[in-house]
Amino acid sequence: MKYLFSLLLLSCLSFGAMAQAGSLQVRNNSGCWAHYFVMGGPGCSLSVFGTVVSIAPGATVTYTSPSMVPGFPGGVPFILGAGLNNSPASCSGFAIGRVGEACTGMLSGWGPYASTTPNCAPCGNITATWVPAPGVGGMARLIFN
Repeated sequence: MKYLFSLLLLSCLSFGAMAQAGSLQVRNNSGCWAHYFVMGGPGCSLSVFGTVVSIAPGATVTYTSPSMVPGFPGGVPFILGAGLNNSPASCSGFAIGRVGEACTGMLSGWGPYASTTPNCAPCGNITATWVPAPGVGGMARLIFN
């Protein structure tokens, strides 16, 4: 009986570790602009990278499906993580980190790191946290503080 219970527990834990998001909510709780791009693909394989998006302080953006993500082609099954830029693309920003689902090997938190305004002026330091989807196809959260 203990063996069966252990197997059940392990299968539940592995299911949670292999979760892939079907939607994403991005919240910027910081006082600075945040710049990111969404990454996705089949299973836990990163194969698609969206365009860089900037989110204003205090704003929330929700992508209800992978097809809503800027720069994603049709047919991408899962949202798996986000790349973090220090500036928007117009300021020659570059990726400084990434966060995402555990099955990809990415971390769930990054920072603090410096961010800029859309006009390329320094703004301050922010952090990024990825809250995994609760199950396959659920909603993940990317939170900037």
